[in-house]
Amino acid sequence: MSCFKIPVSLCKRIQSALTRFWWDQTPGTQKMSWTSWTKMTKSKSSGGLGFCDIQSFDALLAKLSWELETTDHLFFCCDYAQKVWSLAPFGKTLDLSLIHFKASINVLKRLVCLPPSGISYGPLFPWIWICWTIWSARNYHIFEDRSFTPEDTNLKAIQDAREWQEAQVLEKKPHQARPRPTNHRSLHPNTVVCFTDGAWKQETAIAGAGWIFTKREGIKLDSGSLAEPFASSPLKAEAIAIRSALVQALEKNFLHLQVKSDAKDLIRALTSQEKIKEIYGLLFDIQSLAKLFTSISF
Repeated sequence: MSCFKIPVSLCKRIQSALTRFWWDQTPGTQKMSWTSWTKMTKSKSSGGLGFCDIQSFDALLAKLSWELETTDHLFFCCDYAQKVWSLAPFGKTLDLSLIHFKASINVLKRLVCLPPSGISYGPLFPWIWICWTIWSARNYHIFEDRSFTPEDTNLKAIQDAREWQEAQVLEKKPHQARPRPTNHRSLHPNTVVCFTDGAWKQETAIAGAGWIFTKREGIKLDSGSLAEPFASSPLKAEAIAIRSALVQALEKNFLHLQVKSDAKDLIRALTSQEKIKEIYGLLFDIQSLAKLFTSISF
C-alpha cells in the first residue's frame, strides 16, 4: 500500500465538481447552492448530510499511511528488514524487537563487522549503510516497481560501506580523534594486558590467531582463538589476532588495555599511523576499535 497527499488545489477542484453535480441540472449551467459545502460535510447527527470533505480525508489518509509505515517498522520490524539485518556480518545477533530508531545509535554503533567484510566503525558506522539500502530498496519498489532480495540489499550495504572507507585514504583529517596511547610507565590500575599471536600456512592460506588477557600481575582473565581462511601473509594473521582480541576486550568491558605482540612492523604501523596496503582494511578496523577504549597502548 502506498499513499500520497493530494495538492490543495486539486482537492478544491474535486470538491467543486461534487458541488456542481449536487446542485446543477445540466452541464455548463450553474445554479445557486442553497446550503454551504461545510454544512453538507458535517455528520448527519450534527445536522449535515455526511458528505466527504476531500481535503480532510486526504490528510487522514496521509496520516494513516505514516502510521502503517513508521521508521521502526520500516528499518527494523518488517519481515524484509529483519531478513536484511540477520544477514549482516556482525559479531552479535541483534534483538530487533528491543531497538527503536531514535535510540538505536547507542546500540548499533558498537557493532563490529566480522571478516572478511573489511569494514568497521569509521566516521560512518556500517549500520547506517544498512538503513540507507533498506530505504533505497523501499523507494525502488514503490516508485520504480523494482524489487531487490534481502541478500542483494545486504551485499549492497557492505559494498557501499567498503567503497566509502577506501575513498577516505587520501583525505587528511587532523581534527579527527586518534586512539589515545598510554605511557607504559603510567598505566591505569585496572589495565588488562593482552598477548596476541598469529600464524599462517601458505599451502592452505589459513590464518590462525590467538590471544590471552591477564592482569598486570599475570593472572589469566580470558582467552580466545580462531582460524580464518583466505589470508595472504603472516602479517595479516598478526593483524587478525589483534583485531579479534580488541573485539573480545570490548565485549568483556576491558576498557583499559595494553596490547603486546611480536609483530614489530604491525605495531609500528599502529603507533605511527603508517599505511600498509596489504592490511589497510585491518589497520582501519584496529584503529577504529581502539577509539572505543578509555586507554590503550600497543
